[in-house]
Amino acid sequence: MPQEIKLGTIVYANLDDHHGNVSPHYAIVIDTQEAIDRGDDLAVVGISTTCAGRMQDDWFSMESHPEGHPRTGLKQACVAKANWRHAVPQRDILRISGRALVGTVRQIIDTNWTDTTDGIPGNDDLGTMSAWNVWASLGMYPYVPSQASLVLASPLFPHIVIHRGNGVTMTIDAPGADANTMYVQQLAVNGQTSTRAWLPSSFVNRGGHLQYTLAATPDATWATAPADAPPSLSTPPSITVTPPAVGPGTTVTVTASSVMSGLRGAPTCTLDGSTPLPLRPLTGGHWWAATVSHPGRHTVTCTVSDNDGTVAHASTSVTVEHH
Repeated sequence: MPQEIKLGTIVYANLDDHHGNVSPHYAIVIDTQEAIDRGDDLAVVGISTTCAGRMQDDWFSMESHPEGHPRTGLKQACVAKANWRHAVPQRDILRISGRALVGTVRQIIDTNWTDTTDGIPGNDDLGTMSAWNVWASLGMYPYVPSQASLVLASPLFPHIVIHRGNGVTMTIDAPGADANTMYVQQLAVNGQTSTRAWLPSSFVNRGGHLQYTLAATPDATWATAPADAPPSLSTPPSITVTPPAVGPGTTVTVTASSVMSGLRGAPTCTLDGSTPLPLRPLTGGHWWAATVSHPGRHTVTCTVSDNDGTVAHASTSVTVEHH
């Protein structure tokens, strides 16, 4: 289960109500991914379906629906209570419900990190909780500790510049960003419109420019398509081998990429399972071509590996006519 839990995941677990009563409740994970992956007890904020009296400053409403909210999974009207904090052993998680929305992440920043003596939630774990606060304020978070790929929320500031030690610069612009203007309407990555709620490692490696359009109300369509979600850690690299578009021919095109970690070198190809088939690169960085000259019907098989060591294969048939 630990690999399914991320920052903002809503879990169902046994919580103490501070009066010695232990019973199952929903809670929001506010821990760092490093701590989650180590198997540490999870830092959570409890969610309650009972809130007698008026809403307090450190309570905030959670999205719910009688049939289960599509994002949070919650069915009853409820509030998350920032002062109801717990450390829950991961083995005691009963199930995963869904994920908190971007507004909830912003409220956690506002209520759990203050300039008072108790302004950091729980043990700061050598700075990791404060690091979460910095990342959340940037509107991004590295969801794989060993990689530089990032999931996106929304930035707290209208203009941010990050200077890496190697000279690479990342710029984030979000005109009008403030405590209430937090919902992403549009995003451009290096000038290109994007509906994906994540960035590949190449953005951090090479630098780039994020341009947000934010509003005070949510956009129910941005980054909601299945294709917009971050790729699974088990997603292999992509490779296709395409024969000539029309009729028999001698040239095949190889396309390969890896959204997670990048390719570990160019693909390699063989003819009929044994003979090495040289590839020549084409413009664009993800395309190669190979020429098959021996007459007859052949099978071209190509293999590629990503930087995590995951391998993918693809093949096609090619017919070369006798001259």
